[in-house]
Amino acid sequence: MDIDSRGRLWILDVPKSNEVIPKILVYNTLTYTELLSCDLKNVLKDNLNTIIIDPVVNAFTGSRAYIGYSNENEILVYSLKEHRYWRLKFENENSPLNIFASYFAVSKREPILYLSGKSDERLFSVNLNILRKLNGPPAIIEPAFINVTYLGNKLGPSSGLISDFKGNIYYYLIRDYAVVRWNAKKSLQAENHKILMQSAEKLPFVTQFFAGPQYSIWAVTNNNTFINVTTTNEFNLFEKIIKIGTGF
Repeated sequence: MDIDSRGRLWILDVPKSNEVIPKILVYNTLTYTELLSCDLKNVLKDNLNTIIIDPVVNAFTGSRAYIGYSNENEILVYSLKEHRYWRLKFENENSPLNIFASYFAVSKREPILYLSGKSDERLFSVNLNILRKLNGPPAIIEPAFINVTYLGNKLGPSSGLISDFKGNIYYYLIRDYAVVRWNAKKSLQAENHKILMQSAEKLPFVTQFFAGPQYSIWAVTNNNTFINVTTTNEFNLFEKIIKIGTGF
C-alpha cells in the first residue's frame, strides 16, 4: 500500500483464491470511503507484490502507480485519470540476468525510480523524466519499453526499499538483520553505507518501509515463523512497526 500527495490510500489487493481477480483500490483517508477499484485482468496474480505512487501528477494521465510484477523484466503502470494499466518492459545491456522487480523507491531529490528484486543484491534505476512521458499501448498484451540502469550490488540480499528527503536509500540486509542507509550520490561500496539498526530480535525480517511525520523512517517487521495449519502451509506473521531514524 501507499499514500499519495492528496492523502489517498492505494492498496494492491492480491487475493489467495485463484477465482478472485486482483485489483487496485483507492480510498479517501478522511471519509474512509472507496474512491475507485480497478480489476487487474490478464495478469498472473502470484507475480504481483508491491505498489508505489509517483509523487508527480501527470497533466494528461493523472496520478500514476507503479506495480511490482515479478515477471521477467517488467512492471505494471496504472493511470488513475485514464483508469487503465499497461506493461512496462525493461531493456538493459549491462546486466545479462533478468530483473524481477519486488521493491521500489522514488527519490525525493531526483527524478529516479529505484528498483530491486526479492532477495536480490542488484539495484537498478529508471529515469522518471522519461517514464512520465511514456503512455503505454491500449492492449495489455503489448508492452512499452524503457531503459533501466544497473547501479551495482548492494551489501547482500535484501528486502524493502525507501528514499528519505536527502535522497538516501534504505534497505534491510536479510542475513545481517540490519537496516542500512546508502548515500545515493556515491557508489554502492560498503564505505558509502551506514548501519542504522541491527538486531535479530527487533528486526527478524523487514517487509516494508514507510515515511512518517517529521521526516522519520519506519520499518514493518515480522518474525516470519513457519507453521502448519491443518493441511495448508502458511506463515504466522507477528508484525511490529519500529522507528529507524530521521531522514533529514
